[in-house]
This record gives sequence, C-alpha cells and structure tokens, in this order.
Amino acid sequence: NTPDQFVLQFYLDEQGLLWLATINGLYTFNESNNTWKHWKNIPGNNNSLSSDKLLSICPDPVAPGKFLWIGTEGAGFNRFDKLTGHCIRYDQKDGLPNNVAYCILSDSMNNLWISTNNGLICFNPANKTFRNFTDEDGLPGNEFNRQTAMRMPNGELMFGGVDGFVIFNPR
Repeated sequence: NTPDQFVLQFYLDEQGLLWLATINGLYTFNESNNTWKHWKNIPGNNNSLSSDKLLSICPDPVAPGKFLWIGTEGAGFNRFDKLTGHCIRYDQKDGLPNNVAYCILSDSMNNLWISTNNGLICFNPANKTFRNFTDEDGLPGNEFNRQTAMRMPNGELMFGGVDGFVIFNPR
C-alpha cells in the first residue's frame, strides 16, 4: 500500500529504494525494513522541495546514488539530495522558460532535458546553463505533456506534447 493514491512517476534506485513522485510530495519506500519516508515543501524553507505537486523523477547522470532531479507542476525543478532531503531549486528566474517541468531525462553527456509548457530545455548541471528549444527550432509545438518521455536504447530522447512527438539525438 502506498501512502498516496496518486503517483505520477516512480523510480527504483541502485540501493533498492523506491521513490514516488506524487501530488502530495516525494515518498521513498525501503523494502528491507518496510518503512516509508515523506518529503514535502516547507513554506519559508528554500532547502525543501519547491512544491508538493511533483511530476517527474530523474536520477542524476553523474551521481545517481546521491541526487535525484524532481520536476514540479508550477514550481520548476529541484536537485534533491537523497541523504539529507535538501534541494537546490531552479525556476524561471534561473532560465527555465516555464515553471512546469513535466519530464526530465538525462543524456550521455550528463545534460538534463526538461519538457515544459514553453518548449524543451537542455540544462547542464555542471555549469548551470539552460538552452531552450521551441517550435522556432523545429519542434512540432511548445507545449509538452506529463509522463510522455523516454530514453531510447540508441541514446535518442523522445518527448510527447499536444502537437505530437519529437525524437532526437542529443549530441
């Protein structure tokens, strides 16, 4: 039994912990001791999740045992420290064109690709830079959807939106 009935994405990490993105925060389940842990937005605490309405989870491409990237519905995305629960928040003031972060995927160059309501973003976590792609760059549209992304076996990324899918080689 999950503690929240509306799970938008789940991720099983290499330690065997199950992570759940829900509309009520982030949960983790440790099967070895049958325990749940819950993280939420704490108003006034900028080290907590930026929102409780979570859409996506992506393991960090460099340190998956230490960090997760968490997308939100309206509050950007977060780098979540799995040990402490502390977050670094990223949103429009940092370069995100829209604060809805539907899906997050990593590529083979350690970048994160984030689908939003205003295009597709390539975020480089090492230097904290954003590159925004829109219909002007050849995307079928700028508005993407939740739960519509996948990394293909050949390294190509696929994202779905209201105007169709886009498949590309991130290199």
